[in-house]
Amino acid sequence: MTEKQLIALGFERVDVSAEESGATPFYYYIFEKMNLSIISTENDLVENDNWGVKIYDIEDVSFYDYKDFKSLLNIVCKTVSPN
Repeated sequence: MTEKQLIALGFERVDVSAEESGATPFYYYIFEKMNLSIISTENDLVENDNWGVKIYDIEDVSFYDYKDFKSLLNIVCKTVSPN
């Protein structure tokens, strides 16, 4: 999924400074709703604008497909429009 799609789904950007990271600055996106936290790949690990997301604290569940992830949000949060 693209960065634009993350933003459209309601993700908020989190910037991490070089001081905080101990290296170069980077950013990622987070979505928090109903005790559910979903985080994106860090921008420095994204290739070809293909962002992935994973449910925080669940290591083996990741999404890269926008439609699949949007379906999950519709089921869990019932807040995303069907288009």
